[in-house]
Amino acid sequence: MIDAKTLKLSKRLVIILLIATFSISGIISCGGADITGSGRRGYSSVNVGDDTNSGNDSANSGGGSSGGSGDSGGDSTWNTSYYYRIRVPFAVGGNGYTNVSYADTNTLKQLWFDQINRKAINDGRVFAIRNRSNNRDANNFQKRHTHGQYSAQDYYYFNENGDIVYKEDNTIIKKFMGAIITEYRNVSLERGHRANFGFNDNRQAIVNISWTLKGDYTVGAIYANALTTEEARTKYAGDNPFKDGVFDFITFRHQVETFHNGVAYANNLFERQYINPGFIEVLVMCDYYYSMESGAAAVHSYYPYYGIYNYYKEYKNHPGIYFTPENIPYMTNHNIYLEQRPEYTTGQLTHTAEFTDNHRGWCFLFMPGQKN
Repeated sequence: MIDAKTLKLSKRLVIILLIATFSISGIISCGGADITGSGRRGYSSVNVGDDTNSGNDSANSGGGSSGGSGDSGGDSTWNTSYYYRIRVPFAVGGNGYTNVSYADTNTLKQLWFDQINRKAINDGRVFAIRNRSNNRDANNFQKRHTHGQYSAQDYYYFNENGDIVYKEDNTIIKKFMGAIITEYRNVSLERGHRANFGFNDNRQAIVNISWTLKGDYTVGAIYANALTTEEARTKYAGDNPFKDGVFDFITFRHQVETFHNGVAYANNLFERQYINPGFIEVLVMCDYYYSMESGAAAVHSYYPYYGIYNYYKEYKNHPGIYFTPENIPYMTNHNIYLEQRPEYTTGQLTHTAEFTDNHRGWCFLFMPGQKN
């Protein structure tokens, strides 16, 4: 027989286990806890030098559309509600659409690899990324480029692991970590007064970057930056325009117009602050966004960022002061985003970097080229 004391203890353990079970299932059913509490946080680019979601947001709206043409993108492993109709035109033939489960990380990874290898085009070329100071066309951007006293093979290639490598010094700058389904964003840049930053040009500072969801899904590749901001600054930033472009690609450096006491100042720079390697972003290839070069595609980055804009010199004195133990994982742990619905990840990928900017004659572009 079970005595009264043992029975009482057993009941207490059952209650504890039930509470734990409901707590865990509650977190899982939400697709993961948002420990930052800021999945919908509105950012003012005047303060942070970055962007904010400006509306038409379908986050947390439920599952994607199943059906449509293209490959099945998977098997019957998952419930039909897991499947989304996504557009991957350089990987999938026909109209470029396929159906794939957000939990099928292997298929999503393969779609990204097929896309950068232009499987659907099958013209013997692969995609490389043209650097900031390289304004050459698809037939010439991989050739050595000279500017004043400097010269370089000024582009990035994808190695066999999907990592992004700067050709001139063969340094891996972004490491491939996996792929997810994400929704294309319509990006809008609002520019202010003409800025004079000592670069002897007429670039205009950015007042605001905003985006809305486009209503069309694609594959996004999660990349972890291999260098910290200060490591990148030491290695690349400076007078060499080719290396300086690499620093831009790592930190999304751009001029920001800020306001003090009602007066506009266009003399600040925004840089993403990576206090350690491994800060992540989701790169998206957007082919219909940019048409200046035939067969090219824009480079967009969707990323989580909970820093506050400030002069980088102050970050040197107080590294990581604006990052907290609660939000650091959302900026550095790629596993938070794998096997998640795009409605959930959109809420965490609060920011957008538009590396391909129509405002400038030079810009970053996915371009058809030769491997390595």
